[in-house]
Amino acid sequence: IINQYPAAAADVSIYDYLLGDYGGSLTDVINFLNIWAREGKHIAEFHLLRYEDLRAHPEREMARIVAFLGMEVNEAYLRDTAEFASVENLRKKEQENYFWRSGSRVQAKDVNDPNTFKVRKAKVGGYRDYFDDGQVAELEAMVDSRLLPAFGYTAAEGRGVG
Repeated sequence: IINQYPAAAADVSIYDYLLGDYGGSLTDVINFLNIWAREGKHIAEFHLLRYEDLRAHPEREMARIVAFLGMEVNEAYLRDTAEFASVENLRKKEQENYFWRSGSRVQAKDVNDPNTFKVRKAKVGGYRDYFDDGQVAELEAMVDSRLLPAFGYTAAEGRGVG
């Protein structure tokens, strides 16, 4: 069901999408991640990069990626890369149409609708803004009960923050 999406004209809420039988539902994402955790020879054989960690410590996390790839860590390059990739800079670049040669997937569908930009809130835990408290509790309970702990996204682990 990887490409089983709602019809273009369907009016499906984000919550219903996540709980539905659509490709990319929360169940699909959890199952996919669990396959990585269970089927990989060792979870240490791949580099786990979490958005929360990258937002909190961009240079440190980029240094870990570079080292994982077996390359030399260059602090000056890391600083430049972190500055270029900062939310504020990418937001500005997107509004200036800097990425026009990258195709329509990297451009806002509607420049008057901030939700169509690729660089939006950049908020850790921002998913909570789209659901009421009961829905958040249900979604987080699914993660707590189904996602293997290797990824650090359970309530006991602080939902991966920091």
